[in-house]
Amino acid sequence: MKEVKIIKGTYGHKVNGRVKPVSLGGTVELQDEEAQRLVDLEVAEYVNVFTDNDKLNADNEKEEDEIITTHLDRTQLETMNLEDLKRLATDMGIDVKTLKKAEIIDLVVQVEVQVNAKDITEEPPADFPPLEAEAPE
Repeated sequence: MKEVKIIKGTYGHKVNGRVKPVSLGGTVELQDEEAQRLVDLEVAEYVNVFTDNDKLNADNEKEEDEIITTHLDRTQLETMNLEDLKRLATDMGIDVKTLKKAEIIDLVVQVEVQVNAKDITEEPPADFPPLEAEAPE
């Protein structure tokens, strides 16, 4: 048995003949073959897979990763082109077939996402265009 984390879409996990959805960011324990299949399809990644060096590094590391649950920023979503926005929404398990851009954004901002606190910065990425505004007169 292997534990995997769903990194794209939603996985239908069969339990006692019923399908239990495992949403984006959720984890599930699967038979080795099924876990490998999902990893190969790049819709899941292994959880808690350590080598001896990883174990040593983890033991020596004082600071634990803090996971924060938040929502995506509406303003950033509004700057995305429709194709990329649809891809993102689909990866989050949202059916976008008949939706307009504003409707997709309304749904995406409602979905909780988990991020590592270390990945949150106050500074925009280096390739992010500078925001400029004229001073009021």
